[in-house]
Amino acid sequence: MNKLITKLFLATIAMAGFTACSQDLTEEQKKNTKENPKYLTEFFATNSAKTRTGAKYVTIPSGLDGLLFYWNSGDQIWIDKDNDGVYVKNDGSDIQSGSKLEDANFFFNDQLNATSYKVRYTGNNSSAANEVTFAETQIQTAPNDASNIGKYGDCGVAVATKNAQGKYQFTLQHKAAYMVLSPYSTYGFSSSVGVVAVYVTASKPISGKFAFDDNGVGEAKTGAKNTIAWFYKQELLGRKHISSFNSNFRDQQNMLPLPTAADVTQNGIIITMPAGTYEDLTIEYGLVDIATGGYGYYKQTFKNKTLVAGENRVLSRDIKLDTEFDPNEYYAWDAVQNEYYWKGAPNKLRVGRNMPSESTGYATSASDPRFQNEIPGGSTSNVADNAATRGATVAFNHNEALWLILNGEAKWDEWKMYVMNKHLYNGGIWIKTLKQIALERRVTVESLKEGFLGMDFRACPCTNNPHAKRTFNDAAENYERPAKADRSKYMFMPATGYFGRPTLASQQNLRIMLFCGDQGFYWTSNAGVTDNKGAMAFTFQRNDVNPIVDGDHSRYDADEASPSFTISLVNFDKYTGAPYLVDFSQTGKFRLR
Repeated sequence: MNKLITKLFLATIAMAGFTACSQDLTEEQKKNTKENPKYLTEFFATNSAKTRTGAKYVTIPSGLDGLLFYWNSGDQIWIDKDNDGVYVKNDGSDIQSGSKLEDANFFFNDQLNATSYKVRYTGNNSSAANEVTFAETQIQTAPNDASNIGKYGDCGVAVATKNAQGKYQFTLQHKAAYMVLSPYSTYGFSSSVGVVAVYVTASKPISGKFAFDDNGVGEAKTGAKNTIAWFYKQELLGRKHISSFNSNFRDQQNMLPLPTAADVTQNGIIITMPAGTYEDLTIEYGLVDIATGGYGYYKQTFKNKTLVAGENRVLSRDIKLDTEFDPNEYYAWDAVQNEYYWKGAPNKLRVGRNMPSESTGYATSASDPRFQNEIPGGSTSNVADNAATRGATVAFNHNEALWLILNGEAKWDEWKMYVMNKHLYNGGIWIKTLKQIALERRVTVESLKEGFLGMDFRACPCTNNPHAKRTFNDAAENYERPAKADRSKYMFMPATGYFGRPTLASQQNLRIMLFCGDQGFYWTSNAGVTDNKGAMAFTFQRNDVNPIVDGDHSRYDADEASPSFTISLVNFDKYTGAPYLVDFSQTGKFRLR
């Protein structure tokens, strides 16, 4: 029945009705009745602006305040034929397959003579008049469209009154609530960022079977749940499977956009649920970036939110992420200050998963200020000989990186989202700051720079340092975001990968973004001790990346591997493009906000 909410704007409608003309039946309409006996009684629903209550009427196309409802195939009504509380369903209607009718006629193969009858509508293809089902999974196939709300819990009551022609006329009073979400972002995301799912969680049941009577929706029945999952076109198998979206449905047609201002015509999301006051109501928007492979959930919470029966409640939200990084902070090791990797070639800066390789645009000789500093390194006796002298001097040194590994208590956060160059990214680690580590060890931050466990590794010829690598297993605490009360003790480091080259000998002149979303790579201020070809890099990476990312698997699938990640300090080729290892608890290098 009241299905399709086609155009909806920023106002609410207290009750909307359905309308039908009392025209004579055509031969095609008669085919939709089981029979055409002598005493065929007709009920018709009215949807006239004059009979609507609590709604502002504005003619199309200038605008419509509220919901425009339609009757669809599969819709039916129930009437209390003998005024004894026993409801019977109509025997036929003039709603043809595939129809969307503002007016509908319903037929009963019986002689009905009372002056009025109670009417109920309990959803599309309903099987009972005293029960309505709010769907736990709701799928929408176009923006600002609710073609399926009759399947998802739309319901209503009415009293049909006999007119002079012997037909019964009624105006349905809707008893479901319609939450209309209109997310946007004044940040101005790339068009590759969009919404593919919404998860709604409430403090009381919102999906499953509910009692229904002449007053509307009653108590939830056994098995009802406090959640509703909404999807755009494609259903996800579970929350974590949003990671498979970019592999399976990588197309702007399969997501709703994020405009810079609320606009339901672009991305109106319509969810049908029981009316009532919810002590706690949480809405989580599932976001993806089909260009970078980024994904995650943006949470909005409400306290004591009331949804009124028959009304559409428009909830707009400006989606703003609290962390942004600068894409122009990737450097070859110790390049001249501010001479970043792709400076002068912005079209080559492609940060994300599955990015194309580039054969030009990067530094290829020492005459280019973006080129790596090849002089430092190879000294086992003089710390200064291994130290950066240009841009990398801002970074933590070898000793400080080792302290991060030993005492940082790293935690992988797959769902932390951040932005860079108008694109969406996710994944990284929370790790304690050097200030916090020094506080807990009761030493100064300066002392952490000068040595590590009694040795200065900036010029140490030692090999196989057992403290240069640490692996974290699948213990829950290794994957829990620090509590808000403790978050100031940590800094978040994004897994933004690095610019390297392929392994094939024939491709050594190419540069490509590697392991974005799976690995973090950060330069220290020290070159390698054994030679001057490499420099020390602080890295972290997931060890359980799933090679099978499809509709049945997520990027990190416990069915495929046990979760684990590793933090390490490695000697790596200086030509690699990466950010510097600094204090990301403060804005400055790399972190903008």
